[in-house]
Amino acid sequence: MSEYDEIAVIGSGSLTVKVAEYLAGLGRQVTLVSIIELAVLSRRHAQPDSGFREVRLPRADVADFLLRRARDHDRRKAHPGGKPYLVLSVENLFVFPEELVCDPCLEIINYHNSLLPRHRGMYAEAWAIFDGDAEVGFTWHRVEPSVDSGDMIVQHTVLSTPRDISLALLRNCSKRALASFQTFFRPYELGILQLMDQEPAGLSDRGRMSHHHATDRPNGGVLDTRWELPKISAFLRSFDYGKLGYLGSPTVDIGGRPCTWNAYQIAGDIPLPCTTSDEAPVRRTPRPPRCLLDHMRRRIVFEDEDGRSVTLEGVEHIHRDQHDEKEQHERLSV
Repeated sequence: MSEYDEIAVIGSGSLTVKVAEYLAGLGRQVTLVSIIELAVLSRRHAQPDSGFREVRLPRADVADFLLRRARDHDRRKAHPGGKPYLVLSVENLFVFPEELVCDPCLEIINYHNSLLPRHRGMYAEAWAIFDGDAEVGFTWHRVEPSVDSGDMIVQHTVLSTPRDISLALLRNCSKRALASFQTFFRPYELGILQLMDQEPAGLSDRGRMSHHHATDRPNGGVLDTRWELPKISAFLRSFDYGKLGYLGSPTVDIGGRPCTWNAYQIAGDIPLPCTTSDEAPVRRTPRPPRCLLDHMRRRIVFEDEDGRSVTLEGVEHIHRDQHDEKEQHERLSV
């Protein structure tokens, strides 16, 4: 049984750097691939003496770079049974083309922040919150041509709470993912780890079909005033990535006019919304909350019969200029 001699780590998060540092500490030859167009999203903090080299590439050159490295590695392998060139996709927004995934000189492992096969694709933590998943978590898995498919190496579950926001859930999974990687990597490369099928017999169709594209937004980015309070809470928390603002600004329709807001407040013990799982027990659906407009304070308050509430602060109407299509805002007024 052999080890991986050369490894590329590609991604734009702090977990990306930590994984590369861990592998360098094992004596592996590690290249950290940085995509220039995604540099603005990078939260990495690599030190000069991290033990690996970093290569900055435009997105269009990434596949060719990895393929050339993999084939060069294949020609230089010490013995025929040597490991292929390993690529680790960690907090990575680059989608590997099929020719890369299927090349025999390469092996690709991906970190995905959901309990696959639920929520394949982008912003998985946001969709888990919006759908009211009682359990959330992350998966390390082999990469196949279909996005976020492939056998699972390891999967870890985290209990969801009615206070989770997307940014906190993203960071919580990322913190646990490093320890998970350090636990499974050596048994995996030695070939003594049993992989798991993503789609065991009996899995519901809903679980198979949860695949979200980069442009998808929960409910199209629009808060529905007819929702019960738990769903309104989940919608707001799913969009909450703090200053990162990955999903942009959601809207709500008031009097036939779209509005946005700059903050929200949740008061009271609001439960998780009804889960979308086919196997979930049927719950009583509460009445839609009262929608109170406070024009003086530029607030919209959703309040239920138990006194729990969700408040949108700094509400503004949205206008779209017909000439340059730039959004403009005005304060909420009667």
